[in-house]
Amino acid sequence: MTASESNAAADQALEPLLSIEQVSEFLGISQSGIFRLLRSEELACVKVGGRTLIEPAEVRKFIAARRRAAAALDETPVAANGEAA
Repeated sequence: MTASESNAAADQALEPLLSIEQVSEFLGISQSGIFRLLRSEELACVKVGGRTLIEPAEVRKFIAARRRAAAALDETPVAANGEAA
């Protein structure tokens, strides 16, 4: 693969960065909730000028991590009294 082919492939892989508002709407949580996730480093961001933007891949990783955590909770054995065993 030549350098120009490599650059073309990389450009095709790029996705537009998402604003805090867009991610908030997509995840169905408040913008302050998004900022909490950024502060706790559960979600990564990119600073461009004065703007805080988020890569779509980071949103996908966040959702996948939450799904794994939920699945792990579903697999936790429950005792007869309703508490985790």
